[in-house]
Amino acid sequence: MITLDEITLPDDLEWVDRYKFHPAVHRYKRSLTGDFFVEVYDKSGGRNITLSGSQDRGWVDKSIIDALITKIDSSTNDTPMTLTFSDSETFQVLFNLEDNALEAFPVGWVVSDPQPTSKYYFTLRLITI
Repeated sequence: MITLDEITLPDDLEWVDRYKFHPAVHRYKRSLTGDFFVEVYDKSGGRNITLSGSQDRGWVDKSIIDALITKIDSSTNDTPMTLTFSDSETFQVLFNLEDNALEAFPVGWVVSDPQPTSKYYFTLRLITI
């Protein structure tokens, strides 16, 4: 089980950018004499966490999508949330509003009047702080 504060998300979401983060940044410079310098900085936050479902995994009821939308809409986006994975790995996160924090798609046929139990798959974009 994955949780985002009080919202329970499915375990089979894929963390698609898990291995794209590096905890350090290099900055390269040349002096006026041509000497080469490398500066190393530690990143203290800003790691993207993109959780993604698909047509065959990561489904949730529409009520979960509605809860995420409500949380995004009511967020001033400066109050950290706790994201906890089933292995107890925990992160303090914000919605990544610069990159469309949530996209949701109905599983199967689109219905004109979806019910709270209608199934959706989604992509949720968060960023660590």
